[in-house]
Amino acid sequence: MRVFRPFRHRHPQRSLIATALLAWLMVSSAMADDWHELFKSDLGKCESIPANAYETGLLFNPAGRRTYFQRSRCLQGVAIKWRDAQLCDRVRQRRSLFFSGDAISESACQEAVAEQLVDDRERAESVATEGFHRVIGAHLERPHYLGGDFLFRIETEGSHPGSYQIRIDALRASSASMIDDYRTPMGSNGHSLVRSIRPHQISQALPDEGMDHVVKFRITLELPPRSHTDQFVLALIPIENRRSAFDITVDLSQL
Repeated sequence: MRVFRPFRHRHPQRSLIATALLAWLMVSSAMADDWHELFKSDLGKCESIPANAYETGLLFNPAGRRTYFQRSRCLQGVAIKWRDAQLCDRVRQRRSLFFSGDAISESACQEAVAEQLVDDRERAESVATEGFHRVIGAHLERPHYLGGDFLFRIETEGSHPGSYQIRIDALRASSASMIDDYRTPMGSNGHSLVRSIRPHQISQALPDEGMDHVVKFRITLELPPRSHTDQFVLALIPIENRRSAFDITVDLSQL
């Protein structure tokens, strides 16, 4: 796993940037291996570009981007995407007599990464005030019209819309066995969610027990990231603020 180190920052808002950088360090330590592979892939594309390949005379580009080294432009984009100011050390500014390339440079890269981190923080603060959906109740029944299947009714409250992850576990003394795990869209109001569970899903989770005993179930609701940017924004919000759980104990023999 790549370790992302803090950098010497020239931006005036040092304290805010430092806070955002600490959050990014937490993201890097928690990232799955596949995210590390994506980072390596992005970086590899940049490193495949010849070091001295450049573009110039780009009259219709914004000021500061009318000449640049192609690899440096790529590295700056990866640095911003992955919030990795360490890569900015490798960004070279191309100077030309007639065209400005100062928007692709080590200092411009560091400033852009810092601004992205601040934007992540502001988005996280905005999202956190909306109130994530939380489980406030659950009920298990076995209606005759389902032909023996069970029906979970899950009550939630909250106002932040998104695609939420719901997990249903059967709890044992020292472990939990997953019965179901799925995503469902949720809007800006509380929901009453319904999920059909087949008997074999429960029996597979509890292979040493029958279907006529008392079982404790746990329903967990969480808002996972939906995009690359979400990974960094949600990492700034404590997991307990965007995850909730509700336990119910059911005597299956009575259903």
